[in-house]
Amino acid sequence: LQRHNYCVQASQPNQRESRTPVFWKIRMAETRLGASALFLIMVCSCMAVGHVGGARVRRQATPATTAANKVIATVFGEQYQTYFDLCDIKANAGENDTFEVRKSTNSGKVQICGTNGVAISKGVYWYLREYWNVTVTWGFNFSGVNFKVPSPMPSVAETVRVSSSVKWRYYMNVCTVSYSSAWWDLTRWEYEIAWMALHGINLPLSFTGQEYVIAEYYKSLGMTEEELQAYFSGPAFLAWNRMGNIRGWAGPLTPDLRKAQFDLQLDSLKFMRALGMTSVLSGFSGHVPAALERVVPGIKLTESAGWGNFNASYTRVRLLDPTDEHFVPLAKGFYKVGMCF
Repeated sequence: LQRHNYCVQASQPNQRESRTPVFWKIRMAETRLGASALFLIMVCSCMAVGHVGGARVRRQATPATTAANKVIATVFGEQYQTYFDLCDIKANAGENDTFEVRKSTNSGKVQICGTNGVAISKGVYWYLREYWNVTVTWGFNFSGVNFKVPSPMPSVAETVRVSSSVKWRYYMNVCTVSYSSAWWDLTRWEYEIAWMALHGINLPLSFTGQEYVIAEYYKSLGMTEEELQAYFSGPAFLAWNRMGNIRGWAGPLTPDLRKAQFDLQLDSLKFMRALGMTSVLSGFSGHVPAALERVVPGIKLTESAGWGNFNASYTRVRLLDPTDEHFVPLAKGFYKVGMCF
């Protein structure tokens, strides 16, 4: 993501250097007041509608602003939600995720508007970093957060409009779940999701709990729990089980644990989707339990080679030939079961 390469495009000369990543483009929106005021207020059913930097703004709580407020509360504390006036805007033609930062007319709060929850959260972090010198990085028990409220609170002189130069900003890889997040609970996951939003991530890998769907699918085909346990690894080694490296190692992956991880996934996805993220879920890989030969007679399976000096009883994962006539029907069945949840 080129985190340390930055650029700024400003309409005014001598703008101070910006630390915004290169994939966000900045321009200073015009703020002249004339016959058509910058803020056109319309009150209807407790909803205010205005215009910021030429973009239409909705001033009531929305799923995006509610999710972004949750990001603020999760990382900095609920008391800091009152420092900001969050709102929605629509992107202009050709723009990707976009936010605007300006001084609000509402009690001196800083107004931050965005095209979705991620964009709004990114705008909050942009303001905090540029004006408060805040940094939010990985760390244990908030040790990665450098946060101190300046006094007096810096104001925003003119509207800043920032657009991402790319549509998708991806995060995580398949090993992360076992290196870092194997034992995370919902509180820890929500903190991570908030961290993603502050940094503009909108395409996170979301692999938690997939074994529940896999197990339900194979049980519907007639597989037993004992046969499933011979396939699943324990929770600390699921990354390598999912990649087809190992099977049955350091288990069991009990039904209760599978369901708990699945419920955790649902709660995490709810927060991600409220922010406007697109979650990358697991697909049908073709790594299958050996018992599939019993429940689907005539299926064509091969064995992978040994891996990582593990005993052969824990490697040699069965692989379904993608040219086998059963591959597509089995894949479709897997997705249909997943969609049930």
